Amino acid sequence: MNGFNGLWQHVKSYRFNSIFIKNFLILMVLLVLPLSSLGVGVYWYYYNMLKQEITAANNNSLTRVVDLIDMVMRETDKLSVRIASDPNVIDFSKNGGPGFGSFDFFQRAQEIFRTLNLSTITSDYINSIYVYSESNDFVLSSGLASDKTEKFADMGWLSSYDELKKNKLNLTLNARALKNNDSQIDGQQFISSVRTLPLIGNSIKGAVVVNINADNLSALLNKVNQLSQNILIAGINGNVYYSNEDKLINKNISEIGLLQNIKLNSDNYYGLTNDQDGEKQIVSIIRSEDNQLYYISLVPLQKFEMKLSYLKNVMLWLIIICIFMAIMIAFFFSLKVYKPIKNIISILENPEIIDIRNSFSNKLHLDELKYIAKSLIERTYQNQEMEKELGRRMLLLKKAQSIALQSQINPHFLYNTLETINWMAMSKLGHSNPISSMLTSLSQLLRLSLETEEEIIPVRTEIEHAKRYLEIQQIRYHNRFILEWDVSCDVLDEKIVKITLQPLLENAIYHGIKPKSGPGRICIRGYRQKNCMIFEVEDDGIGMKEDVVTHLNDGLGKNIGVKEDLHIGIMNVNQRLKLVFGDEYGLFVQSTLGSGTIVRFLLPLTQNEED
Repeated sequence: MNGFNGLWQHVKSYRFNSIFIKNFLILMVLLVLPLSSLGVGVYWYYYNMLKQEITAANNNSLTRVVDLIDMVMRETDKLSVRIASDPNVIDFSKNGGPGFGSFDFFQRAQEIFRTLNLSTITSDYINSIYVYSESNDFVLSSGLASDKTEKFADMGWLSSYDELKKNKLNLTLNARALKNNDSQIDGQQFISSVRTLPLIGNSIKGAVVVNINADNLSALLNKVNQLSQNILIAGINGNVYYSNEDKLINKNISEIGLLQNIKLNSDNYYGLTNDQDGEKQIVSIIRSEDNQLYYISLVPLQKFEMKLSYLKNVMLWLIIICIFMAIMIAFFFSLKVYKPIKNIISILENPEIIDIRNSFSNKLHLDELKYIAKSLIERTYQNQEMEKELGRRMLLLKKAQSIALQSQINPHFLYNTLETINWMAMSKLGHSNPISSMLTSLSQLLRLSLETEEEIIPVRTEIEHAKRYLEIQQIRYHNRFILEWDVSCDVLDEKIVKITLQPLLENAIYHGIKPKSGPGRICIRGYRQKNCMIFEVEDDGIGMKEDVVTHLNDGLGKNIGVKEDLHIGIMNVNQRLKLVFGDEYGLFVQSTLGSGTIVRFLLPLTQNEED
């Protein structure tokens, strides 16, 4: 119980920064995401399988319907061709045949009646057959009384005949209702096949009309329609010839809300659509390979949603159980990982209670976390020793500061002594003499070097210091070298480390010009370049070998420490530049044996930053 209280205190103190909370959340993500993804993947897999099963069942049922309707249409087409090929029908349709009322006319009509009645009786779906002769203006029928065209009871097919004759076509389908005073057939739905006569020739003289009873056709379809689909049969123009719902017959599918966004083409179609009440319907469309008809199936999705709902509930409970298990596993695993971390925190809070020599003496039982704890304790003892050493060195620093304060008296004594010597030289040798000039330059040089408290000084001050030094050297070496100053005015107010140029000039004189036979030249350049300034000290002395230059630049780049000596050398300048401005700054030497040496260094611009 105390362990859980301690854990709660740490979590409460660090909140989401707590390692326990972080580990718990990471494990949660690592466990929950894969399990949830797996659950979603399984759901979608079975959903797609169920969807394919529904699609296959719907298409199979529609395919059986298509096969049946195609068979009916083929038989209807064959029947109309057989009747149109009958010699009596051909003679009946010709111009100049026996006149109406003659014996030959009635004899031929009786033969045609027998043929029509036999075809009607032997079919389960044909209601009636008409033979129309335009030249005789007469209609023979197997179902209705034959009569003159204007007196015939059913003339709904005549408009289709006129359309065929106008467009010089030979066959069409027409969905229509039969309406007359006979209540027995009033409102009956037909699918009429209208074929022109004769079969051969361009002169149309009549037609054979085969009327398929829509109710009988529905009875046939119900035997193969296992899913109770709403079946529609449409032509290539989108007009509906047949439907389980009479109100949809003779409408175009663009006028039917469920199908208005569907385009009929050569490809079959399967998809979902919504009716006016928002109920989803499965839509399947198959185009007949035998005729230009489209068979459309509409099945409410509600019939299959029970399976989908069951699958969804099972997967939801599975995901919930997996998430709960993931939470428990993540919690206990995080607790186990956090326990040694809690021990490390105790060591950090109270390191004095741990005996490092006894606690971690056995390396065989030393794991990673114990190694961390051992290292922390060792570092604590090291820090304590460092604090003691730091205190001792602070005492030494205070002593050095005291000595430095006392030594500030010495420069004043030196300046006064030099001034006394200078006046004595001037009184003995006159106002203008080399000794006086040299003493004056040395006095000014010492004053700039020793009395300037700041480590970083303006460039113009550093140049003044370098000039005093060069004046002394020119007197000493009797003008053996020529000086060239090429320092841009825009760098004079920038900052530079004190006593930077003088050691470089000393190096150029002693190691470059002095060993050379004859006079030499020293050029000091300073200029801006982008966001920095560059200084160069160039001499035309004896130069250096390539391996010496390489070794020297390696030492400069590796930031070798300051050498304690009687003078500040080139290494010391490099070290001070890096200490003040950073490791990216410092000296670089370029030299050729017999041609001279260039010492170059880069400094940051400071004036703009101060402004």
